Amino acid sequence: MKSTVFNSFHKVQKKADALSVVDELVAKLEETYLSAEAKKRSELRGCTVNDFDVKATLGTGSFGRVRLVRHTKSGRAGAGRQWWADFLRWWR
Repeated sequence: MKSTVFNSFHKVQKKADALSVVDELVAKLEETYLSAEAKKRSELRGCTVNDFDVKATLGTGSFGRVRLVRHTKSGRAGAGRQWWADFLRWWR
């Protein structure tokens, strides 16, 4: 009976150790990912319109256009809004 209890406890202990390793790995991956995302966002702070190349129009609506843009320094692509002047005059 003692060996059965010991074996069961040993199996549970192994699983708990494996889960703690997985938890540590997940925490490290989250930290790495979040720091990489923060770095990417910091590159785009303080940008002006002149820092982007306009590539194509993705869509047009009643307030303006959505354009495909590429940041010239980092090469990251994204969507940029281009507002109609009439909307901006009304909105102010």
